[in-house]
Amino acid sequence: MSEDLVQTPYGTLSRSALEALQDDYGASELLRMVEEFDQSAQAFQDEGGLRSQLLTLHGMLHAVIDNAQVTVAADQSLPDLASDVMDEIQDIRDMFERWTGMLSRIRDLSSPEPLDRDLP
Repeated sequence: MSEDLVQTPYGTLSRSALEALQDDYGASELLRMVEEFDQSAQAFQDEGGLRSQLLTLHGMLHAVIDNAQVTVAADQSLPDLASDVMDEIQDIRDMFERWTGMLSRIRDLSSPEPLDRDLP
């Protein structure tokens, strides 16, 4: 086994990547992700949340495009609501990008060379 590999209960990992991760990353980071996920999921479902906004946007657009009966109150204009929805989606995208960056550091623990069991 290479000097830069370390055997763990969860596979052979890059020692240098593991040491770098241990220096400035804690497993509690993942718990914060779970908490943030739970808060976001709840906010999506809350009154006035993303789900509600999308349904309102649908109702407005359905009335405008398909000449359907007006079924939602016009508290704001169609473009303004679309802009608000886009802002919400951008916030979600930013959160996922942050999570992806954090998770990529864990993925980078993979061993950089084939292991003996992988050889023919």
